[in-house]
Amino acid sequence: MQSEPICVLQIVSSLNASSGVLAVVMNWHRNIDTTKVQFDYLYTIDTPVKNKEEIEQLGGRYYKLPHPYKHPVKFLQASYHFFQTHAAQWSTTQDYKELLQ
Repeated sequence: MQSEPICVLQIVSSLNASSGVLAVVMNWHRNIDTTKVQFDYLYTIDTPVKNKEEIEQLGGRYYKLPHPYKHPVKFLQASYHFFQTHAAQWSTTQDYKELLQ
């Protein structure tokens, strides 16, 4: 019996091809068994379409929130609404900000 894959929300600032963090996460995504683990992405900085298309091809989804420094109130409101609406979709979330400090 096939169970649903574990869904992980990857929280990154950008889906830009030049992002080092995203390069590592995308490498993981390309090499995992997507029938067992699936990555979705939450980002705040607009990016080229290429990575978005690859994420979709790998079975992932992506979500954009307003930039937290440019629009802090909108970011807080959108974040609250996003997690109230979607939190049950993921088994876990991964935020890389603390790794970069």
